[in-house]
Amino acid sequence: MDQGVAAVLGAVVGSVATGGAAFVTSWGAARLQKRKERREGCLALLDEALAVLHLAEDVMIHTRAAQSENDRPDYAQFVASAREYRRRVQKRGDALVLVGPRGVKAACDVLFNAAADVQAAIKQEDEGRLAQAVGDLMRGMDALRQTGSRI
Repeated sequence: MDQGVAAVLGAVVGSVATGGAAFVTSWGAARLQKRKERREGCLALLDEALAVLHLAEDVMIHTRAAQSENDRPDYAQFVASAREYRRRVQKRGDALVLVGPRGVKAACDVLFNAAADVQAAIKQEDEGRLAQAVGDLMRGMDALRQTGSRI
């Protein structure tokens, strides 16, 4: 084989190999970045759902304390907090649906609906509905955890 042809062939093979390696490396980095965004989105949504859960717990504690004192708790602050938490759950859920894996929308919808039910139960001062909404919220968090494990 002529030395010139060998040099050109070597340069072509080297260029293709370098380009291929660069493509594989960038593809892997993009994939890792997407997984990181999904994981962070799941964690952020779970944090917001946990805040709703803590709010429901606070409402139940204050309701019991007020009942033992034959008093009526002030629900206005709880309703305002529930509205804000519901908004945050929806915002985080929408963001996660955009970057998340398939099937995450159902878990996000369950969490949003449960947060809305918590808000409605607090507004209506309905302990039974609040307990049901807390159960739904916990099931939604479990569903998101299961979906998140596939990220």
